[in-house]
Amino acid sequence: MEDAVRRSIFRCYFCEYVFIALAEYNRLYMHITAQSCGNMINDFFLGFVAHAHTRSDLVADPDKDAQLRKENSVEEAQRLIGRVLDKIKNDISQSGHNLRDVKLLILYSSYRGETEDKDRLIFEGVLNAIAKRFRGKSSAEQLRLIGHTTGGELENEDLELEKVSGIGYNGLSLLALVTNYPIGIGRTGSLDSERGAMENGREMAHDAWIDFNQSAKSNEQLQKSKTLLELTQGARIGKGGWEYFVTAGIADFLRGSPETRIANVIGGVSGDGIIGQKMYQFYGRIGTLSKLEILDNDAVCALIPNLVEPSLGLDVSPVKRIGESYIFHFDPNAEPKFKCLKRIGDEDPRKVHARIICQNETRISQERGLPPPDEKELSQQISEIEGIPLNLTLAKYAFAFPFGNYAPINLLRVHGPIFELLQPVRSHDPSIPGYIVVIDHEKVQKGARSVFNMLRENRGFKERDITLIQSCISRRLAEIVAGCSSNTECQIFREALSSTQVFGFLAYGELSFTHLLQEPFVYNFSCWGMTLRSVTEKEDKLQEAMVAPIEKETIQAPLAFKFKTENTRLVFDHLVNAFIDDYMKRRLFIDEAGWRSLVQIAKNAHVSFRSVYGDGIRRGSAISELEKRGLIEIRIFTGKRGRGGTIIKARIPYEKETIKRYVDAQVASNR
Repeated sequence: MEDAVRRSIFRCYFCEYVFIALAEYNRLYMHITAQSCGNMINDFFLGFVAHAHTRSDLVADPDKDAQLRKENSVEEAQRLIGRVLDKIKNDISQSGHNLRDVKLLILYSSYRGETEDKDRLIFEGVLNAIAKRFRGKSSAEQLRLIGHTTGGELENEDLELEKVSGIGYNGLSLLALVTNYPIGIGRTGSLDSERGAMENGREMAHDAWIDFNQSAKSNEQLQKSKTLLELTQGARIGKGGWEYFVTAGIADFLRGSPETRIANVIGGVSGDGIIGQKMYQFYGRIGTLSKLEILDNDAVCALIPNLVEPSLGLDVSPVKRIGESYIFHFDPNAEPKFKCLKRIGDEDPRKVHARIICQNETRISQERGLPPPDEKELSQQISEIEGIPLNLTLAKYAFAFPFGNYAPINLLRVHGPIFELLQPVRSHDPSIPGYIVVIDHEKVQKGARSVFNMLRENRGFKERDITLIQSCISRRLAEIVAGCSSNTECQIFREALSSTQVFGFLAYGELSFTHLLQEPFVYNFSCWGMTLRSVTEKEDKLQEAMVAPIEKETIQAPLAFKFKTENTRLVFDHLVNAFIDDYMKRRLFIDEAGWRSLVQIAKNAHVSFRSVYGDGIRRGSAISELEKRGLIEIRIFTGKRGRGGTIIKARIPYEKETIKRYVDAQVASNR
């Protein structure tokens, strides 16, 4: 009996102990979970971009470009970067952050000097101005910087230009990333061989991962997916390019290092206007021991966390085939393999290339009522190709092979009867079927709209999102040759992406592999876009502050939006009613519902055309306010009546919870 009582008491004490232990475990678990949630809620990722340029398009004449560089000065470059830094500082302050929160700076520059010494003086002045502005405002060496020279920068606003075309030239663009997450950077050594470039690519990606890893404060930060932005030296006059092999080295590193969780690699080849003689990369850290370097013949990269899955857009083949299929014979003894073309069919490649181009350009000339080109003159100009041809018409033509799904490959230079391509063709046989292709400016513009539609992904854009764009310089040159001055690719981006920040450049080659496409790693004639999505608790609170409850209900209060002007309210009410009419009455699909042209909005909302269309440079005040607050989304529709066969339409973004609540409340109140 005593033993039974003793066992019963022991069981009671044991159960009580287990209960207390479980309660304590549950308390600790809830505390840790709350801390984790708190950390997640406080995560932030914002971009701040500023542009300052003196020209609104490429200078397509090498002599005029050289004269422009002669007139450039160190003092003007410092004035431009000063304005850029002032804007970024002011924007960061208004967001509730400060310069200490900046983790990465990315610098693109097309502002150049006419000599190498003057170039370096300009860049030293720019980098010193950046270091001076941030010195003492960055703990340790947490602020990193990468960048390079470009063929021109892509933008949708500018501090200097009165009229923004979408391209900024002879100036600077700067991106500041503000986040509590780590960012890693890496660089290569000198690129001088196929094997060396691959090893350098692996090491650069590895160094960026180590830098990211060492700065991480939690396993959660390490587990986030990431984007690797790569900026690299390419081919230039007198020297071959190794960009393909650098990027292949990065791909090799990623295959063997899944723990890095690098989901996307994107970037481009450094540029030098249309001259193509000297390209630089920028790299370094700012802190107690600042060191910013001007690199030559290198590659740099930044490993950026994706707090929200980014949007991706691409257009890789805006070309059409010219003539019949040929067998292209590569020199089997030349290194790198399958890069040097010695015959097309059984003929000298110069002869075939000149004949095909002459036939196509003669047809175009006849359509325009212009004199036809001379085949012998074209053949001579082809023989002199070294980088971007002096005759820009030749820059439109390339070659396409089965590797890479017939993605075009540019002609880099001509050595006698040998054509050296910009990158090698993946093949086991030195004789490969292929085509001569020409870039089509209409396909370029259609591709730009496709890139935009892929980027928006039914999510729209927020004010502090950053849309990175790398577009081949040949796309703009093709538009220039065709005489396109309106509805260009960059104008399409400027208009379509007006509600977010554009940060891009004209590249001498585009680098990318993602979950969308793997190989080839380097493209020509392509355009790539990626929107890095911003995350900020402050923006959510700001949006809620703009929405005021007008009366209390048991479940949830209805909403009333406050607007700066009566015109804005009228436009918003019209678009809400348009969506309700299309989606809930006419039963249209949600993707088709609510879209109205700017003309329809102005007429049916009974507001002035100026409040909708604006002054031709910026949208009207009513549309601009709604777009900046994320209360409407805007899309360009093709194949419609309007300028260039396109029309701009707007609607409310019903997928947003705040908008959905408002619309549902409107429907309920009207029943």
